[in-house]
Amino acid sequence: MITVPIITILSIIIVFFIQLYVSANNFDNKLKKMYDAYKEKRFDLVSQYLDQFEIKQRQDPKVLWVAANMYSEQQQYILAMLQLQGIIDGGVFTTDITEVKVYKMLAKMFEETGNTKKALETSEVAAKLSFDDFDTMMETATLAYKNGSYAVSNQYLLKALELNSQNPTLYYLLADIAFKGKGYKMAKEYISKAVELDGEQLIYSLLSGKISYSEKNYADAVQYFSIVFEKSDELKKDTSILLGNSYYSMKDYENTKKYYSYLLDNEDYIRDESLIDERYHYAQIFVGEKSYEKALEQWKIIKTLRNIYLDIDEKIKTYTTIINNHSFRTALKTDIVEYLEKHLYNVLTLNGYIVTSHMKKTETLIYFTAMKKFSEEGQSYLCA
Repeated sequence: MITVPIITILSIIIVFFIQLYVSANNFDNKLKKMYDAYKEKRFDLVSQYLDQFEIKQRQDPKVLWVAANMYSEQQQYILAMLQLQGIIDGGVFTTDITEVKVYKMLAKMFEETGNTKKALETSEVAAKLSFDDFDTMMETATLAYKNGSYAVSNQYLLKALELNSQNPTLYYLLADIAFKGKGYKMAKEYISKAVELDGEQLIYSLLSGKISYSEKNYADAVQYFSIVFEKSDELKKDTSILLGNSYYSMKDYENTKKYYSYLLDNEDYIRDESLIDERYHYAQIFVGEKSYEKALEQWKIIKTLRNIYLDIDEKIKTYTTIINNHSFRTALKTDIVEYLEKHLYNVLTLNGYIVTSHMKKTETLIYFTAMKKFSEEGQSYLCA
């Protein structure tokens, strides 16, 4: 009577452990097959294996990790984030699937979905868990830099510098942050170290040029910008304007025109509001060369954009009148253009007086009569 229940109980226990063993083997086998399928990029097969796991098995960190990586490669970032959050919520990590690794990947998923703020917050969690890891410090610093959190970025960069002093990208980021804060001396020191470690990076030359330009060392700026302009199609737009501005500051107007024209004469950039200052300088150069039609063309473009210059309407009206009046056009071939530009608008529009040709008097005579009135009497009228 006593032996039957004991045998029954033992049988149940044995069956339970056999099922447990078989289940564990089945789980391990399915996990291995799923992982092999993932490595072979057979994502349809991976999805099939995921559906075969029991609910509890589906929450295993190893299963979630494979699923997260698969979804990431398929650019299904939200699904990947759900898998990673599942690992974090479960609180179970392994030597291969560490807490730091999970948070770093989650930060990357946030970045891929455009949530840079959340990406930075998540990366900072990883950094706090692994404060002696150079790569983690750099990744967090880079995210902060991209997010415009320069003080935070600088903090992690300096920590990374303690771990590795031979990384040129690190020095470049430190230099750019110092430059943005107008710490030009420090910026020069950092960018010099970056160039020393890797002299082939054109963005280092570009930043060196910007630092020199900000310090009004235009000759050096031109040297740096010229290197970038000649070697990089990708950076040609930026450097053409920087070269133009550098030459403009040096009063080398021929080279200014050469580099301004690269964009300002390009139809693709007619509506580019960021080039308004350069267009204004461009027009002023044409005025100095007595190329008034070209100057007028630039002012008209500025007027159609977000015009920040108060004298554009005045210049357009004045020079339209000048160009349409042969008397003025003849006069403008002399060296008194600045004087005429200064007074003509008031004469023509505010006081209502107009220069005209009278009978047999030459247009040139009319013009100089007008100028005599301006210079000797300071009157706002013209006469024949």
